Amino acid sequence: MNTKYKIKTENRNGTKIAIIQPALAERIFKERCSNRPLSMDTARLYAKAMRAGDWKPCSQLSFCNGKLDDGQHRLMASILSGIPFEGTIYHHTDPDTFAVFDVGRKRNNADVLAIEGKKNTTALASTLQVLEKINSKDGLPNIVGGSSRVWVPTYKIMEVLDKYPDIETSVNFVSAHKKYYQLPMASTIALHYYLTKQIKEFSLIVEVDNKGRTQADIFIVDKLLKGLDLTENDPVYVFRRYIDKMIARAGAHAFQPVTHFMVLMGGIQTWNKYIKGETAKVFKLHESNFMPKILVP
Repeated sequence: MNTKYKIKTENRNGTKIAIIQPALAERIFKERCSNRPLSMDTARLYAKAMRAGDWKPCSQLSFCNGKLDDGQHRLMASILSGIPFEGTIYHHTDPDTFAVFDVGRKRNNADVLAIEGKKNTTALASTLQVLEKINSKDGLPNIVGGSSRVWVPTYKIMEVLDKYPDIETSVNFVSAHKKYYQLPMASTIALHYYLTKQIKEFSLIVEVDNKGRTQADIFIVDKLLKGLDLTENDPVYVFRRYIDKMIARAGAHAFQPVTHFMVLMGGIQTWNKYIKGETAKVFKLHESNFMPKILVP
């Protein structure tokens, strides 16, 4: 079945892509099926992506009996931006189909990463948001919730991933050992990533044991997560004790008593003492929103 609209299509890599000019988008929008209220904030976000050239033709419009029943925000974005909508089209005759579409979970960053064949995508998506916050002009604050990360729209997530080469190695490595100590995953991964990156850039010695692990691997897993071979004056022991006190003080029902800031900044402070062979009695958390210098072996 087709619509009453003469929609231009192009064959791209075996897929038929519809190209809807803004004028036609406006007509289709006005004649659409009954729908949920339009969110102009969402439409403006999509419009911004279209104007920036970030919109990818991977989105699908749905038409029921020739009228649009799913895709009003995307067509409004085309109207607002003046940029043609590009994507696929699904035709059907069942008015109840959209109800199924509409109550379903929206595709998120983890879904997009999974489609691209990535592993541990929930952890990867969260880590990328935290990395973006770390590298923002305001840095990483010592708070929990949304302000400890940067929201990344789904159409941008692969672009953000490209900014952090080898991050997937850290995600997969930490994910395999997370059970040993309940730290926030994203910041533990970020800590491993930055330690590893610094070692590779400034040290000739990378692998240090017969398992092919680096000092960053050993520090994260054996010391920080497992707590192996630690004495009372070991800086890792002192840091772990600090974290345990934060958890105990917050209580069993507290939401994330250990922040990403604590793990990353505190982890770097502890690493610096660890590789210098220094001892410690107390732990005092770094106060700046920006990472301290990372020392190398």
